[in-house]
Amino acid sequence: MFGFTPAEYSRQLEINMKAKGAERATVERRNRLLNKYFKALFDGDSDTVASVMEAMGEYNSDHPDYPITSQTLQRSMKSRINNKKEQYHGLTFNSRLRDRYVQYMEEYGDNPSLFF
Repeated sequence: MFGFTPAEYSRQLEINMKAKGAERATVERRNRLLNKYFKALFDGDSDTVASVMEAMGEYNSDHPDYPITSQTLQRSMKSRINNKKEQYHGLTFNSRLRDRYVQYMEEYGDNPSLFF
């Protein structure tokens, strides 16, 4: 149908899956480093901050096309602070539904089955 034989199609699916898995692993590694950095920063753990900064340098060497820069840290910090402001008891709701569910939680907080 698309000019692929079943073997070529299967091979292409395998290549696609491996490439997407590698991309996912890179993004997850980056996110883990950012999360660990900010946790240590907020906890005042300077030893861990230094260790994570070193790991970020290694990450940047491995991924110069998607580095963790000072701008990345600034944007992430701003985003984390804004997200924290939007949370209600540790939860983040869709902005269009937030008021409804915050009201539900305030009215029926000790009996969540009444929400729905």
